[in-house]
Amino acid sequence: MGVRQVLNSLGPRPVNQHKTAIEDIPNRIRMSLAAMMFGVMAVIVIMVIWMTDIMDELAQEYAAELIELSLREQTSTIYTVTQDEARWGAGDSWILAPNGQAIYGDVGSSATGTGTVDLSYIFSRSDKVLYVYEKTPLSGETRTNVYAALAPFITAVHDAPLQTGFVANGFTDIDGELAFVAATRMSPQNRSAFSAADLPVVTNILILNDANLEGINQGQLARNIEVAFASTDHGSELALPLFGRDAFAYLCWTPPAVGQQVLSRSTRFIAGLLVVITLGHFYVSHIVSRLARAFLQESEDARTDGLTGLLNRTGFDEAMESPEIAKAMRAGHLGVVIFDMDKFKPINDSYGHHVGDVALQTVAQRLQSSARARDLVARLGGDEFAAVVIDPDPERVVKKVMLRMEQANLSPIKVDDHVLTLEASMGFALASDAGDLRQLMMAADASMYAAKTAKEFREDVEGAVA
Repeated sequence: MGVRQVLNSLGPRPVNQHKTAIEDIPNRIRMSLAAMMFGVMAVIVIMVIWMTDIMDELAQEYAAELIELSLREQTSTIYTVTQDEARWGAGDSWILAPNGQAIYGDVGSSATGTGTVDLSYIFSRSDKVLYVYEKTPLSGETRTNVYAALAPFITAVHDAPLQTGFVANGFTDIDGELAFVAATRMSPQNRSAFSAADLPVVTNILILNDANLEGINQGQLARNIEVAFASTDHGSELALPLFGRDAFAYLCWTPPAVGQQVLSRSTRFIAGLLVVITLGHFYVSHIVSRLARAFLQESEDARTDGLTGLLNRTGFDEAMESPEIAKAMRAGHLGVVIFDMDKFKPINDSYGHHVGDVALQTVAQRLQSSARARDLVARLGGDEFAAVVIDPDPERVVKKVMLRMEQANLSPIKVDDHVLTLEASMGFALASDAGDLRQLMMAADASMYAAKTAKEFREDVEGAVA
């Protein structure tokens, strides 16, 4: 594996690649913040939906409890009224001489006069009707149906032991309407003077019509409350047993949607909150991206040579301390080439720093072209450069890099009106010739200076001969 691959964040790149890398991390930060924002928004939406459902469920439970309690209250009232009528103090004389005005004045007015009871009948032991109260007068056919519906209750009273306070009660179907019935024997004070056959049966009836259903729904939580004699697809229903039968009637209603109402009223607030989160995200993302870009740029600038775009000495030293370099050093797969420009100072002195800078940039470009794409190239300082290779045969690769560099320097460069020929002294060292990285760099540096000294000596000799 090459150095540039294993040290992607440290290795040399052209200047445009550096900028791309610097800009890429803030983009990733923005994407991460965007993902977090959408996550927060999703959590808020899910929480709102969940809370809406919870509120609807609680409202439905409360409505069911309230309706059941209200129904129980109404039926308990009928039950209590019926018990009170059975204990009528003037019952002794009335039983002996039934009188409709007397029972209405002493008993019936307490129930029928207040609107508690819709229908009230008193039957003799032989089922003869002794007294009739109907809030709304019934037709003969309807009254016959009422008597038929009351028959199971009357029978239950007759069959029960002779005791004070026994009330047969429950729901029944009266001519297609659900009704609550309470029936009991009349229990005079001098009960011992009468036999069971002498005691009339008092029946009171509450019809669950629309008006009474509205009374049950006094909390106004539910809507469309109605009675059905089979289970429906209503949101909520309360099963009611029919007296003496296995079938059930159902009190049905449309469940309250408190959560939906709250949601509809808070939609603007939730939308505003999401907008604030979105704007906050863009603001925070912008600030974080700027800070990250500045930090990365500073870090990159601290490790990059601004003139050539190569790693500087700091970046090179960081790269050389990586685990991959250490591993290649131990395996003997590491090679280092040191390049030092010859006669660079006269170029600066004669033509100016602008020409010298172009010369340095040209050397950097030629060195990058001579090295492989995965090799590490750096400007160590001044006119000194280095290339590091990782390869199972580092000597072969190092010599190829040096040969390409020599061939590249044969081509002169033109800067403004000046034509220059660039020369460099090169030296190399291999991991197999050094004990550690420090020794490796010293050996490569010594090799370069030896080549420079030999070149200068050769030039001196050639000059002396000439």
